[in-house]
Amino acid sequence: MERSPDEFGPLGPVFTFLSWLIAVFLVAVSGLALGEYVASTTWYRTSALSRTLTRAG
Repeated sequence: MERSPDEFGPLGPVFTFLSWLIAVFLVAVSGLALGEYVASTTWYRTSALSRTLTRAG
């Protein structure tokens, strides 16, 4: 953050903030996509069903 004004002038902090924002959203979207994939797998559905039946019965 301290180096960005030297390289890019007054827009340096803006570029730094945008790059961090992109990185955070990339991690969030990747986590959502991975969660959707895992939730749709047969392994997860069978283990979730067995846990539900165990608690109910």
